[in-house]
Amino acid sequence: MKQNYYIVTAILLLLSASVNAFDVKADEAQFDTKKKVCHLVGNVIAKLNGKTFMADKIVIHMEKNGREAKKVVATGNVHYSDEKISVTAKRCESNMLSVTFSKDVVVEGNDYGILKADRIVYQLKTGMVNITSKNRVKFMLDSCIEKKLQKKK
Repeated sequence: MKQNYYIVTAILLLLSASVNAFDVKADEAQFDTKKKVCHLVGNVIAKLNGKTFMADKIVIHMEKNGREAKKVVATGNVHYSDEKISVTAKRCESNMLSVTFSKDVVVEGNDYGILKADRIVYQLKTGMVNITSKNRVKFMLDSCIEKKLQKKK
């Protein structure tokens, strides 16, 4: 089904992973074939290769050719997780060059502890991460991780 291809393409790009076993579930899906927009609404869960992306709503804007996503916006209870990292936020947006998590962003990782910020932008090509906050970025190291870092010095 062509609409399933739209969903798969957009979520794959959003998660920036390779194509293998893939599963998307939502309470409701709406497709506007003229505007090339897909709305996934209610308890949206996308799983791929041990990576999970969840949100209350995901809107996928497709290119005119209808085969590639040009923008993906996830809102409400956004959560991404894999084996190494967990990210929660109120909003996530991707233009296929970068992924931006915003509003009450919390990142927890096996390698560094907990990070809290207003906005995190991940550049897909370069792997560069830009972290900003109105006040200060809050970073808490796990005591075991802190000891490992000190040993490396």
